[in-house]
Amino acid sequence: MIGTQKIVKQHLKNLERHLRNESPLLVDAVKGFKQLDREAYRLGLLDKNESYVTQIPWWPLISIVGTDTETKNNFLESYLGSSVTHSDNNSDNNDTEKFTVICYANGEQSRILPGIALDADARLPFYQMANEIEKTSATDRSSVNSCLQLLTCPSPLIQGYLFINAPSFDSTSVCETQITEHIINISDLVIVFVDDKQQENLPHREALEQMIASDDSQKQVNKFVIVANQSEAQSPELIERIQQIYIDRQYRILGNLHDRAREIEQYTIPKLSKLIRVWERGVLWRDTVAFGLLSGAGFITLMFAGMFEKTGEKAQWLQFWIQNSNENIWSSIASATVAFLLLLLTHSWMRRSSMKSVLNDLEYEPEGEAKESLKKALKKNSQFIHSIFRPDVVGWNRFSRKRIEAIIKNVDQSIATLNDQYARPSGDE
Repeated sequence: MIGTQKIVKQHLKNLERHLRNESPLLVDAVKGFKQLDREAYRLGLLDKNESYVTQIPWWPLISIVGTDTETKNNFLESYLGSSVTHSDNNSDNNDTEKFTVICYANGEQSRILPGIALDADARLPFYQMANEIEKTSATDRSSVNSCLQLLTCPSPLIQGYLFINAPSFDSTSVCETQITEHIINISDLVIVFVDDKQQENLPHREALEQMIASDDSQKQVNKFVIVANQSEAQSPELIERIQQIYIDRQYRILGNLHDRAREIEQYTIPKLSKLIRVWERGVLWRDTVAFGLLSGAGFITLMFAGMFEKTGEKAQWLQFWIQNSNENIWSSIASATVAFLLLLLTHSWMRRSSMKSVLNDLEYEPEGEAKESLKKALKKNSQFIHSIFRPDVVGWNRFSRKRIEAIIKNVDQSIATLNDQYARPSGDE
């Protein structure tokens, strides 16, 4: 884990250094994400080897999807160069079934790199997605290398941009469906290639509608461009739209920081607080039942051992314990310690049992990515060092709220600064 933390820290340093020359305004966004990371660490929403910075693409990202593979490939060949869609002799025969990330590289020819190159590089899409991909299928075919690949391209037109060429979206593969939804949600522009004839085909039309609907509550429907034939693929309007996303990407990153900060304040904390109250109530009734059973069992044991008989013979072990307790105070202390540890151990079991129940119930809620963060935070709040009567979420107080609000305020100022570069609401020159 320590090694992973160093990798993340180094990635943040490299990203800031790059953005100082390429987009200075986004340097402040990186700092804002780092501040948000610290709040998430305190709350337990992120592990120390994780960062919100690595969860979004920082370069303009264009996804190429659709059922018209021929037009899709022709567009890429004409825009970026014919070599980008040609496999070399070492590539697999099923490259058209993979999600291909295309990025710029120096040199005279394209190169195909395996999917692990994407999974291990925080600068690229699909960072650390191998586990998620493998969960969708029990076969080796859904491993990261069989689903993903990286294609380098020497074309200057792609410099500073990332393209993702997706397989046909009418696939029935669970893996491909989930990855398609993922790239749509993180892209600045989604170009959908659909054959004129296929638009009347019901399954293809339903696949298209479902794909567009999968975007996060359709918050950015205008990022979809539908291309129905070759002439539309070569239109100046499409080329201009691609160049426009360099600006859109800045708004996307700032908006992502704003939304994440607002989500923690307005959704995560109230939701987490509610789940913690459920856990606490579960611990209390479990403790009541467990301690009641222990007390009852102890009382019955002592009763049958003759503890409450004024006359008559007591059990041998009970006589021995009473005699030692009367003669040696340390014997009484040891007995009390054993009883206390038994109660403490029982309470610990009840805490874990209640948390397991809460986590199981959480699995049935449609929380998306937030679900995993909630699980981590719940486990932190249920640590034995934290009382079940603690009034607040661990890591959250009025100072935390002020720091979150400061992040949101800084984002708003950055967006206003960005607006000034492209608009003049006041009409001033």
